[in-house]
Amino acid sequence: MINKCDVLYINDNNLEYIGGEETSEKILIGGLQDRYNISVIQPGEYKNEFIKVDVYSLTDIKRVKYLIKKPIQFIAYFVRMAKTINKIQPTIIHTQSQVSFWGVSFLKRLKIISRDIVIIHTERGLFLKYNSLIQNIFFFSFKYTNILVTTTNFNKDWWKRENEKRRIELEYAVINNTAGSKFEKIDSTLVANNENIVVGFVGRYCDWKDWPLAEEICKKLEDRESTYNYIMCISCYGSTEEQKVNNMYSRIREKCGERFKGYINVPFEDIDKQYYSFDVFVLTSKKNTESFGRTIVEAMSRKTAVLTTDAGGAVEVVNDEETVCTSAEQFIEKIDYWNNNREVLENVKIRNYKRVRAKYSLNQNIDKHIELYDSIINKDLS
Repeated sequence: MINKCDVLYINDNNLEYIGGEETSEKILIGGLQDRYNISVIQPGEYKNEFIKVDVYSLTDIKRVKYLIKKPIQFIAYFVRMAKTINKIQPTIIHTQSQVSFWGVSFLKRLKIISRDIVIIHTERGLFLKYNSLIQNIFFFSFKYTNILVTTTNFNKDWWKRENEKRRIELEYAVINNTAGSKFEKIDSTLVANNENIVVGFVGRYCDWKDWPLAEEICKKLEDRESTYNYIMCISCYGSTEEQKVNNMYSRIREKCGERFKGYINVPFEDIDKQYYSFDVFVLTSKKNTESFGRTIVEAMSRKTAVLTTDAGGAVEVVNDEETVCTSAEQFIEKIDYWNNNREVLENVKIRNYKRVRAKYSLNQNIDKHIELYDSIINKDLS
């Protein structure tokens, strides 16, 4: 006999995948698994003692996107999903991936799963990043969605405005990302105070992260006969991506020599060491492509000065127009300025640390989810 599930998470990617969405979900499950009966539906198996919830693996492939070109397997995946949902009878389905969200909404629309299930979708993608076709799929799906969660007001305002134009009624909640328990405490003896400033870059390998800009920044800093050190930590999925990253690393190393270090797929447990070593963290994402920018919060939690492009939600997170740059030259000028004015650099580091502690703590993230879930579960029980 299966106990009725309180919250069911449905994912496009296996929880072992290295990405902000998966990291955020694991942090969330870790904080909630003792309070609710939680289950997870995902592609591929996941074995981790930290996650003490029921995980339903519906296919050996670890990313749903790989099934899209295989229509029969793709349909079969969602048939198995519907059967699993009907078996465990969740009060809430919480999706944080687009394809899973669209699929669940479609199943609810067709009454293949109960329309009494409350669907919450956390949209980590920025509205402005999607083309009109994708936006319209979202609008179609929202008609059988109850609550839309975003990680910044910037993103919420865009979705709400566009939904209201189409008379789509939704509840909205803003729940900021958190760096997680690993970043809640700081070892002051490890905080960077390097004679030669270390410039760091962390993120996934994908188009909108604009790694060519990161490469350009490193090379142009070198043209000034600098003594900076550079560290890049990039997560890849597949040998093709790894080869592209290694090729970029080789080009940067040719210019910067041994003062450049590049890593691929650094485990989350070890990335903390890299953040501690950075004096300056740079987010190079293209304009209006980030709904939040998890890596910014991780870096700020280690008293790191942060620079970002006008990437959307990331600007709201740093909350300092002086640290927003629109070109490699602006990044270089700011880094050089901080290098020559170490007291200013130190003040920025302290400000960032105070902001992340005040606004992006683990407790705040967990408490907001509890408030959201309890309002639904308690209503369901009454």
